[in-house]
Amino acid sequence: FDGRPVLRIESLDITGGEIYALLGANGAGKSTLLRILAFLDTPSGGELQFKGRQVPPGREASFRTGIVWVPQFPVMFTGSLLYNVEYPMALKKVPPAERRKRAMQLLDQVNLPHLAKSEATRLSGGEAQRASIARALAAGAETILFDEPTANVDQRSLGDFIVLDRDLWRNKGLTILVTTHHAA
Repeated sequence: FDGRPVLRIESLDITGGEIYALLGANGAGKSTLLRILAFLDTPSGGELQFKGRQVPPGREASFRTGIVWVPQFPVMFTGSLLYNVEYPMALKKVPPAERRKRAMQLLDQVNLPHLAKSEATRLSGGEAQRASIARALAAGAETILFDEPTANVDQRSLGDFIVLDRDLWRNKGLTILVTTHHAA
């Protein structure tokens, strides 16, 4: 950025269906790497491949299907938590009754069904992180890229996040990348 390198990686291979933690100090390039892996940013050099195919610069968007980037502060739309989880399914034209049922199942999976009718923008940090997982699953995520998901949560929410991610990995075979600057 502005002529200074922020990310320099010789080679990185990510195997599907695994959990990865990317550890590094603030400013080390973790978020930049996730944005590139989510096909949101174009790298200034090098080669990017996905599932054995070369990703042409400027064509990243065509590779995004199944990849969900969850920023450090998940964005919640104005409206209920249920609306937020239903939203990706509405974009895919899933019938209202089916998406509501699926959204409630996902909220149950992340231990938030009791907040379904709550205003999503008023969730705590830990609740927003779990809600973002439900919304990622509603979007059909195969890979979830979490950018500093535990930076603003309490110890209990941290434990809940770890257990939930392990369950998703075991039960759904998701690929999960988590960035953090906390070695623990």
